[in-house]
Amino acid sequence: MKRLFMLLVCVCELQAGFYVGIEGGYNTSSQKFDYTDRSTYAKPNFSYSIDGNGYVANFIFGTEHSYLDRYIVLRWGALGGFGQIVGRDKWEDRHTLSVISFGVNADLITNFVVTKNFTLGLVAGVEYMYSLLRPNPETKEGATLYRGYTNGKMTKEDFYVSNKTYSESAIVRAGLSALVKTHHRFDVYVKIPFNLKEHESSCFASANANGEIRVVDFTTTYQYNFIQALISYKYVF
Repeated sequence: MKRLFMLLVCVCELQAGFYVGIEGGYNTSSQKFDYTDRSTYAKPNFSYSIDGNGYVANFIFGTEHSYLDRYIVLRWGALGGFGQIVGRDKWEDRHTLSVISFGVNADLITNFVVTKNFTLGLVAGVEYMYSLLRPNPETKEGATLYRGYTNGKMTKEDFYVSNKTYSESAIVRAGLSALVKTHHRFDVYVKIPFNLKEHESSCFASANANGEIRVVDFTTTYQYNFIQALISYKYVF
């Protein structure tokens, strides 16, 4: 068993390095609001998006581990950064969305060119990203339930969702990666997310008014989605 373990170590020729760097590039996004009303006297349903384009920049760090004479590289990392997107809604009103993001990721690099001072390969990986959304102006959608008068005052309850919130995404990463002179890694890749969080506000109430059952039943949802095209530089120690 010991001999087998030593053989595997020799075959793999493991090399490891810590890296720090930056990534940045293009960010396109869509903020989608949906309102569905199933009430007895329903308001019209609606759905619209605020679509925009902008930039993103992140600080990145982590470790990478090379196997099989550097033909295979495993990489683990974390990031934190900022982006800004400018877009318009269906009424052509201007909206600015600032995004503060944090994430962790893992990549597999499969090199098809390996020389002493240069490697080039395909990179594929996954990432989890948590983003704080800070819009200007803030947009809210939903409805208000009026419950009647209590002590001479109208009582009501609001059921709204806002785009001043947060987002969670599972991301697929894919692109090209090159290592130059052992220490300088350059990546070009895209990030395609799968939204893990949909914000929802819903209301259901019923009452008997003059023998008629009247129902108030509506739901509003909000989702933030994006696609990023990035380049990055990492210094590998």
